[in-house]
Parts: sequence; C-alpha cells; structure tokens
Amino acid sequence: AALLTEQQAADEGRAALLEELRLHSLEPGVLEELGSDFLAAVGRSILPVELVSAQFLAARLDMPLGDVGYEYAAGAPLIEDESAGAPIANGTEKGDKGHRRLCTRDLAFLLVAPDRPGLMSDVVEVVRKHNCDLRRLSAEPRGQGHCLLVAAVSVDSALRFGSLLHTLRISTEPLLLERMPAELERPKGPGASSVSPEAWFRQGCAALAGEPLEQWKREAMDLVRVCALDGGTTSQPQMAQVATPVGSAP
Repeated sequence: AALLTEQQAADEGRAALLEELRLHSLEPGVLEELGSDFLAAVGRSILPVELVSAQFLAARLDMPLGDVGYEYAAGAPLIEDESAGAPIANGTEKGDKGHRRLCTRDLAFLLVAPDRPGLMSDVVEVVRKHNCDLRRLSAEPRGQGHCLLVAAVSVDSALRFGSLLHTLRISTEPLLLERMPAELERPKGPGASSVSPEAWFRQGCAALAGEPLEQWKREAMDLVRVCALDGGTTSQPQMAQVATPVGSAP
C-alpha cells in the first residue's frame, strides 16, 4: 500500500480520535489543541489512539491511566484478583490496618444492540474478564427489535475501562456504545471535558434513526444517577485539566 502523506495521516488520526472521543463522551474540540504532527502519528499508529483517548479520560475524571502494556497486550491472561498478578494502577490508598487497596471509580455505559438471547450474559462475561465490579445492569427491549442495556462498573483505570468498551464493541456488535457522562460538573478552561448531559441526550446515531434515542438516553441517565444515590456515592469527580498527551509537543 502507498505511504500516507502527512495530510492523509493527520486526517486518519483526526477521524480515529473523533470516534474514540465519542466512545468516551468527551468534547471533540480538544482536537483543535493538537498539532498536525501529533494527529499524523495517531494516523500512522505510532501513537495508539486507545492510549491517547484514555489519557484524556483519565485527566477528565482524575483517575489513574493504567498499564497500556497489560490492558492491550495480545493474549493477556485473565486474572480474577490483585493477588493473581493484576497490575496495580497508580492510584492506591491505605485501608484498614494499613493494607493497600485500589482506588476505583464507578463509570457507566449505554449499549444498544439488536435484541438476541445471551446478549446480557455476553456483557457480563466481558466485564468479568476485565476484572471489573459490576455495580448495576439493566437490559430492556426497545423499539424495532433492539435491546437497551445500561451498566455501571467499578474500574481502577481509564485504560481498563477503554479496553472494556473496545472488547464490547467487537463481541456484541452494538448499534451504539458510549460512556454515559454522568458527571454533574464540568471543568473550566482548555482540555477534553465531558460532553454535557443535554448535548449527549441530543446526540443522534444514524443506525438508530427514527427511534426515540433522546428519550432512551434520559431514562438511562436517571437510572444511573438513582443507582449512585442508592449506593451512597456521588457523580462529581474532582476536576483536573487535561495534561499534554504522550508524544505531543510541550
């Protein structure tokens, strides 16, 4: 295949990052802060797009980035707990009696796929294999043969959550898959802030044209926020300005 020109590579990188930012429900305006060399590096896969988007998500939600070498390693072994060798994210704190425990954050995603037997089981299995705690799971038939699935999971790093979504996208072939921007506040200044809930509600999907997607999203958000209140948690993460992604010019 012919080598990409700088402009072609930058265009490829921009398109790939736009898709990732939508997956994580982050504002696309952050791309304007990235230079063409950076975008071209993403377009040529010199910089993994999954790493770049996870950096934005980690900074947005003030959570650990995680270990890219583990989360996206080919044939990475399945691990059931920390003692089995799971890499520890850079975000631990001491619990009772000085024992170290992982700092985790509850994140939610919305998945719409053709309704079929075993879909919920497939999602649960992917969550289990990624060593995440499933906090809430709801699945209901909607529209013309669709299943609306809402899940809240507890994760220790942005890369693990990203890997979870990417695996779900491959295994379930959804019509729509997005992180739910359940944060109640938004940071000020430049950087990749989350899409506001209202903008997310109105964001359409070509594959679901004609369906009341905005209504579905609002119902899903209500479900997630009720779940957070029931669990005694809040959906207000500490705000942090996005740091310069790996590989970009200072």
